[in-house]
Amino acid sequence: MNAMVRRTLSAVAAAPFMGAILWAQDTRTVREPVVPAACATLDAVLVPVGDSTVSDADESKVDSPRIQQAIDGCAAGRAVVLRAAGNRRAFVSGPLQLRTGVTLVLDRGVVLYASRNASLFDITPNACGRLRAEGGRGCRALITAERANGSAVMGPGVIDGRGWATLVGRNETWWEMAEQARDTKYSQNNPRLIQTQRSNDFTLYNLTLRNSPNFHVVVERADGFTAWGVTINTPKGARNTDGIDPSGSSNVSILHSYIHTGDDNIAIKAGSTGAARNITVAHSHFYNGHGVSVGSETDGGAGNILVRDVTFQGTDNALRIKSNASRGGVVQGVTYENACIRDVRYPIYMDSHYSASPEQDGNKIPHFTGVVVRDVRIMGRGTVVLDGYDAARTLDITFDGVYADEPARIASRGQHAQLTIGAHGSSVVIPDSVARVTGARKPGAMPATLGACSSRLTPFPGGAATPITVRKLAPPTDGGSSASGSAAERATYRNPILPADFSDPDVIRDGEDFWMTASSFSHVPGLPILHSRDLVHWSLVNHALPKLYDAAFDTPQHGNGVWAPTLRMHDGWYWIFYGDPDRGIYMTRTRDPRGSWSAPHLVQAGKGLIDPSPLWTADGKAWLVHAYARSRSGIKHRLVVHEMKPDGSALLDTGTLVFEDSVRHPTMEGPKFYQRGNETWILAPAGGVATGWQVALRALHPRGPYRARTVLAQQNTTVNGPHQGAWVALESGEDWFLHFQDRGAYGRIVHLQPMTWRADGWPVIGEATAADTTGRPVLVSSVPLVTAGAASAGLQMTDEFDTGNPGIQWQWQANPQSSWKRSTTDGVLALVAHPLAAPARNLWDAPNLLLQKFAADSFTVTTQLSVRDGAVGDRAGLMVFGLDYAWIGLERRADGWQLVASQVKDADKGTADTPKVLAAMPIGALQLRLRVATGGIVRFSWRVGDGAFADVAESFTAREGKWVGAKFGVFASSVSSTSGTPAEARFNFVRVVQR
Repeated sequence: MNAMVRRTLSAVAAAPFMGAILWAQDTRTVREPVVPAACATLDAVLVPVGDSTVSDADESKVDSPRIQQAIDGCAAGRAVVLRAAGNRRAFVSGPLQLRTGVTLVLDRGVVLYASRNASLFDITPNACGRLRAEGGRGCRALITAERANGSAVMGPGVIDGRGWATLVGRNETWWEMAEQARDTKYSQNNPRLIQTQRSNDFTLYNLTLRNSPNFHVVVERADGFTAWGVTINTPKGARNTDGIDPSGSSNVSILHSYIHTGDDNIAIKAGSTGAARNITVAHSHFYNGHGVSVGSETDGGAGNILVRDVTFQGTDNALRIKSNASRGGVVQGVTYENACIRDVRYPIYMDSHYSASPEQDGNKIPHFTGVVVRDVRIMGRGTVVLDGYDAARTLDITFDGVYADEPARIASRGQHAQLTIGAHGSSVVIPDSVARVTGARKPGAMPATLGACSSRLTPFPGGAATPITVRKLAPPTDGGSSASGSAAERATYRNPILPADFSDPDVIRDGEDFWMTASSFSHVPGLPILHSRDLVHWSLVNHALPKLYDAAFDTPQHGNGVWAPTLRMHDGWYWIFYGDPDRGIYMTRTRDPRGSWSAPHLVQAGKGLIDPSPLWTADGKAWLVHAYARSRSGIKHRLVVHEMKPDGSALLDTGTLVFEDSVRHPTMEGPKFYQRGNETWILAPAGGVATGWQVALRALHPRGPYRARTVLAQQNTTVNGPHQGAWVALESGEDWFLHFQDRGAYGRIVHLQPMTWRADGWPVIGEATAADTTGRPVLVSSVPLVTAGAASAGLQMTDEFDTGNPGIQWQWQANPQSSWKRSTTDGVLALVAHPLAAPARNLWDAPNLLLQKFAADSFTVTTQLSVRDGAVGDRAGLMVFGLDYAWIGLERRADGWQLVASQVKDADKGTADTPKVLAAMPIGALQLRLRVATGGIVRFSWRVGDGAFADVAESFTAREGKWVGAKFGVFASSVSSTSGTPAEARFNFVRVVQR
C-alpha cells in the first residue's frame, strides 16, 4: 500500500489546534499520509492566465492522454507527479482513471484545469453539458477511481473545475446550467471533480479543489477513505457543489480540512449504495455551505459517526441530519463534540421531513436515535430544529453542554422529539411543545476549548471565493434537452447493452434501482446479481449462490444446474425462482440483493421442470408458471400454472395446462408472469433460442384461458432470436423489454427494446408501424426516461488481485475447494496445480478453471505468470475455453519448465490435450497475452520483461460451451500422478483492454 492510511499503525498525528490524539469512530488508526516515490514526472507546458484559467489557444492542448499513459504504466505504491516548469504550471485535462495503488501528485504551483469541452466527459454521446429530463449522470468525473484500492490524489497543487467558465462552443457555464435546472423538470449533466467507486483506502492529501461544476468529491462504497489537509474553495451561489460526500462507505476520516462551497460542506449518504458507518470528521473548519450533513439518503442505515473539534462560520446549517419518507432509514449513534458555531442560521438541524427534494412520500421512514450534541458553543442568533418523524419514531437526542452566548436569540421548533439534558446542561431552551425534555436545563461551566472559540474561528486560508451571480437562462430549445423528455429529444443507446453472456436475463425495478439476474448453469458462484440506474449501464454486484447445493457439482456438470431464473420483489423480499432440469424448482430470497441470499429451497421436485416465474395477486394468492425441458421430460411447448403457497415454499396443486401450440409456437419456454390492471400476462419466447420470437399471452385469471400474439420477431434485422427476457415498467410511464440474442462464441448477449401498448390493449416490442402487431428489434434507441439516470461503473474485467483473491467477475467450473488456491499477502493470485480426475483427458473436465465472460467483440487480455515448485505434468496458463479450447502457458516436463501452447478441438468428446513447446522456461517476468478479434478469432502471444510480444503462429477460433459462450481465464492443473510438490502458479494481474 503506497503512502495511504495504514490500518496497522499505532498512533494518530497530533491535532494542530487540539494538541491531542484524535478519538475516531473510524476503526482504522490514521496517520498523516506520505507522498510516495515517483514513477513518472510530467512537466507542464501551459501558462495559466491569472491563475484562473488558460488562454483560448491553449484550451485544445489537452494533457489527459499523457497523464493517463503515465498512470497506466505506474506500479502500485508509486506516484505520477505533475510538475511546474517556471511559469508553465498549467495542465488541461479530460477524464482520468486512477489505477490500484497509484497516486497522482500535483506539485507546488501546479493547477490541473478541467477542460471546458463538455464532450470529453460524455458517458453517452452528447450527454454531458446538457439539461435533460432523463437524469443527471451523463458525465464522467475529471478523476475516477474504480476498484482502485490504495490510490490517491495529493498536493500541494490545485485542481480547478472552472464551473464559472463558458463552455467551448457554447454561451453558458456549468453553474448557469445548474441554476437553470433548479426550477425546471431538467437535470443538469455536469462533471464531478473526483469520484471513487469501491476503491478502498483512497486518500486525498494536502490538496486544493476549487470551482467544481458539480460535487467536488464523491466516495461510493469504500472501506477506508481519508481526506487530510484538503481545502475546497467554491463560491456561494454555485449550485450542487457539495464538498465531500462519503456514500455507502465505512471507515472514513475527514481531517484538518477547510471547506467553503455552494452546497453541503460534507454529506454522509446511506442510500442505494449501502450503509454509512464508522466515520470521523475532525479538526476542520467550514465556511459557506450547508454544514456537515448526514443524509438526505439514509435508507441504507447510518451510524457510528463522530464530528469533533470543528468550527462553522457563515454556513446555513452546522450540525445536520436530514431525510424523509422517500429515502429514510435508521440513523443511530451520531456524536457532535467540541464545536464552535458563529453566524449560522440553523446551528442544530435534525430534519425528518426534509423538503428540498420533490419526493417526500413513501415507506422508507427516517428514525434518528442516539444523537449526542456535547460541548457546543453557538455565537449569534439562530434556530434549533428538532424534528422527529412521528410519535412512534421520535428523534432521540441529548444536549450535554450546549452553550449559546445569547440564549434569548436562539429560537427552536420541531415535533416528536425526546431531548435528554446531560450533566453539563444546556443554555439553549427547548420548550415542551417542541420536545419532551428530561434532565436539568441549567448549564455548567463552559469548557476551555469553547472559551477559545474566537481564536479557533480562523479566516479561510488565502481568502474564500467571491460569491457569484449566475444568469437565469431560458429553458433549452436545442433538441438536446426537454422538459417532457420525449424520446426524440433524448440521448441514445446502442444494442447490445450487455455484450456478455447473461443468458435468460430477468429484471425488476425497485424505485430508482434496477436489478438483473441470469442463468449460471454449473458455474460457481451462480445466479449473478447486476445493478443499474438507467437500464442501459450495468455492473455485476453480487451472486445469489456462493456455491451449488449438491455434491454432484463438485465436478463439472456442463449445461446442468441453474437454468432460467425469475427475479421478483414482494413483501419486502427479493425472490429468485429457478429450475434445475434434473431436480426441480428452487427458490432463494433476501432483503438486500447485495447481501447474502437464503439457501435454495426446493419448491417442487421433478425432472424437466424449468423456467419458473411467480405472481402474487391482490387477493393474497400466489401463482407459478413453468415450462418443460424436453431433454428430461420429453415435453416441450407446454406452459403450466400452479397455485403456490404465498411464502413461495410449495405448490398447492398438480397444475393447469394454460398453453400448448406445437404448430404456431413450438418450443414455448421461458414464461414470465405479470399483472397489468385486471389482466394477467405471460411473456414467453417460442421457436428456439437462435431462431425464435416473443409471444404475449393475455387472460383475466392466472389459470386462463389465454389469447396469444407474437409481439417481437427478428424479421429483416440482424438480431436473431430474440429470446427470453423481462418487461420493466418505469415510473415515467414508459415500458421496456430486455431479451437475449444468441451469438455463438460470444454467448447470449442482452438487448434493450422499447415496448408500447396499443389501443387494443396488446403490447408491441421494438419498432413497428401503426399497422404492425409484431415489432422488430432496434439497434439504436432513445435512452429510457428514468428518475435517476446514474450510469454504472460497467462490467468488471481487469483484476489486479490486490487481496490475493479473484474479483466478482470470475467463476469456477464447479464448487471451489480450498486446495485450489493459496492465500497471499503480496497482491498475487496463487493457484495450485490440481490433478485431473481419471479418466479425464483434457481440461474440459477440470473443475478448477478460473474463467470470466467475453464482454466485447474484440479485446486484449494480458497476465503475468510465474511458478514455484511443481511436478512433471503440472501446467498453468492463460486460456480461452469452450467446446474447443486453447491456451498458452508453462508445463513442467522431465527437463524442466517449458513455455508451451495448445489447441484442443471437440474437448467435450475427450480429445487429448498435447501442448507444443514454444521455448524453454524464460528468465525474467513472463507475460502472456491473448487478443480476440471480431468473429472470436484468438491469437496468443508472450514476452519476457519489456520486450516485444511474440505471437504463437496458429490462430484459434473461439467456440461456445454447453449453453454458454466462450470464456477466458487462468488455470493451474496437473495431468500426471508423478509425486512431488504441486506447482503454485502466481498471476500478478489479468488486464483487459477493449478494442
